[in-house]
Amino acid sequence: MRNASRSSKPSRARTPINLLFTKTPPLGGAVAEQEVDLANYYIELDDEKHLDSIRENIPGLFIFIGPKGVGKSAVQRMVEERKTSFDAKIISIKPEDIALWTLAKSTQLADDIYSGLNSQWLNKLLWNYLFILEILRQEYGDTPTLWSKLASVFKSDMSRVRRLIESGIRDSADPSLSSRFIQVIEEIKLSGKVGAIEAATELKLREPATKQQSGNILNDLSTVTSKLKNILDHNYIILLDDLDQEWTGAPRHIELLEALLSSLQTLSRSGKITFVVALRDDIYKALSPDDPDKLRQSIRVMHWTQKSLKTIIRERIRWATSYTASTAEGFPEIFEEGINLHMLWEVCGDNARRTLSVVDSLITEARREGRSRVTSDILRTVAERMSTEFLHDLDNLHKHTKPGLKFIAQSARKTGKQFSLKDSQELCLDLLVRFENNESGCHRAKWAEQLAHTPGMLMVSLLETEFLLYKSGRDSAPRPYTPNDAVDERTWFAVNPIYALGLGL
Repeated sequence: MRNASRSSKPSRARTPINLLFTKTPPLGGAVAEQEVDLANYYIELDDEKHLDSIRENIPGLFIFIGPKGVGKSAVQRMVEERKTSFDAKIISIKPEDIALWTLAKSTQLADDIYSGLNSQWLNKLLWNYLFILEILRQEYGDTPTLWSKLASVFKSDMSRVRRLIESGIRDSADPSLSSRFIQVIEEIKLSGKVGAIEAATELKLREPATKQQSGNILNDLSTVTSKLKNILDHNYIILLDDLDQEWTGAPRHIELLEALLSSLQTLSRSGKITFVVALRDDIYKALSPDDPDKLRQSIRVMHWTQKSLKTIIRERIRWATSYTASTAEGFPEIFEEGINLHMLWEVCGDNARRTLSVVDSLITEARREGRSRVTSDILRTVAERMSTEFLHDLDNLHKHTKPGLKFIAQSARKTGKQFSLKDSQELCLDLLVRFENNESGCHRAKWAEQLAHTPGMLMVSLLETEFLLYKSGRDSAPRPYTPNDAVDERTWFAVNPIYALGLGL
């Protein structure tokens, strides 16, 4: 009887997928900011111990770069989740608090405030001050302790303390850092532009403080930055995510971000503050920092291999089913035996978020159809649908810098999955005809109309978005493009497999 009882108990391998995966989403989701159980299945691979690196190098600056969905936000979430293991207080600054896109189009920054001044220097000084004040605000609020901290810096000159606090923590319907940035700009205007220029000149020449104009707010901002060690009582970790939100690539937008990163470099050397920053790799490449070699030391490039993505899936299976996941290549808990997963890896690329989104969708679809496992037809249906969604995501990602990218991408259906520079002329001619006929959607992609007259230039633009992959020759393996790659008559291009299925290729 005992043996019969054992044999009648269903094994994991035969348990239907709807009974094996009962959570929604089945594997916990794919967006770190929304994953309630992230701490229960988050893992770090041996070659990417990001949390340990932060923990062991306080204070410091850590800039995690990579495409959307690579796991930058997950690192920040885990710093918060495991805050007791860090010798520091954690402050998370929301994207809307920074709102670089709001500052970039602000009329207050578009007038003569920068006339006669080094705008990068002024922007950096303002970021320094606002980050310091944000730490003090969260630590003390607008309390006597905050006032006394600043009073010790200005030798009890309370008029200067009041001006700084009111400029930085003034009661407002919008208390964000970006709003306070503009408030301080307004205060500088009120103090007089000539005085600001004189202060800037004196600070650059490193004149003694006694020679500086104590009545100028720029001097006070610089003083607060230089006295940081005397103001702060604890170590702090500042988390900055989504700095690329609503990225336009406009010169002022780039200028503000460069100044912000320069400010983080300065403040992280104070001995008290650590910054953990998430930034898209394509935006980082567009910057021209003051000291690129020093900034490069803070960069942590995030990427995944197929092997590491499989490890993530197995860990999610363990969490979702309470089983130790099989090490078999085909994930027998999810897919029917013998299924070819080549299409899965093509549409996911090397992106963790895409991979988890696709696998979650596959399990959900199999449950909906009452299948015991994901079958080949379900894999193809879901892969095609997700590929279309990913192309839409790419279009949305570049909506400010290359609007209507999806309209351009659809012309690739005529060239096939791989094509030469000569073949790209056909794609460009097709685009020009569509522009001539004023087809629906072409009005958004006017940036490409002029480029279409020079196929090589349009191809480079598409390579930069990674809609296309670069091939140095017909038989070369496709890979992401770099600015050092030559585009000439030997060059071939491949539609990124992530988007090819969505285009019917």
